[in-house]
Amino acid sequence: MSPDTIFGTLTIDGRNAPAGTMITAMAGAEPCDTQPYNGATYSLTLDPNKGACWQPLAQIRFLVGDRFANESIRPPNLVASRRQVDLTVGAGAANAATSTR
Repeated sequence: MSPDTIFGTLTIDGRNAPAGTMITAMAGAEPCDTQPYNGATYSLTLDPNKGACWQPLAQIRFLVGDRFANESIRPPNLVASRRQVDLTVGAGAANAATSTR
């Protein structure tokens, strides 16, 4: 099975995050993938062979440095899908506390 890709932008306290900011997709306490933000976009992989990270009922949260993003998702239903999730951390977010499916 092929992995799913989650990608998007990252805003911290209403401003574009600096390049190099680390983002980790988490299913409970299990890290699914960790990648640096390049200053414009991030891209994370949900591997179908990694337990909770790819379970349909799992909640995927995004750890940005030592803070969680306002957004969370459920793993995509399609294998090898690409899904855009623009992440916001802290205040100044236009759509704070948004959860997408």
